[in-house]
Amino acid sequence: MTAFLDHWRSALVSADDLAGRWLVVASLPRGDHRCRHMRALIQAAPAFRARSARIVILVDDTTGEAELIRSMAEAREGHAEVLVLADNHRQIATDLGMMDAAGRFTSASIVIDPEGLARGLMRHHLEQGPPIEGMLAMFDALRAGRAGCVPTRPVQHA
Repeated sequence: MTAFLDHWRSALVSADDLAGRWLVVASLPRGDHRCRHMRALIQAAPAFRARSARIVILVDDTTGEAELIRSMAEAREGHAEVLVLADNHRQIATDLGMMDAAGRFTSASIVIDPEGLARGLMRHHLEQGPPIEGMLAMFDALRAGRAGCVPTRPVQHA
């Protein structure tokens, strides 16, 4: 997982922010829906924090645009629980399976365990946004080992 953390550290995230933690990575493609979806994730952050998890919002923008989105997040309650990261080359989204068949960034969430294993992927409908209750249920099942999920390879970045 070190290479993955190194890549994220370049987006102003330290290894300590992510290492050894459960992560719920949610990808939010560009569009009118993004602010509404981001607000839902920020409001859900305390529920994930109570489960010892951290929400990471992945955007397909430049680092500068991600910083603007991060500043928007910081204006909302719960912002300290959420990281906003730029994936302008879409490499992280590709590695995590968050791209559609046409190579477009999709709206999805994935749970990554403390060892860096991707444990579950849930795609979201753009109009409906992230299904927070479904995400929490998936997280709880994966963390408890009840989801019948086969561990995948550790999340790495070439």
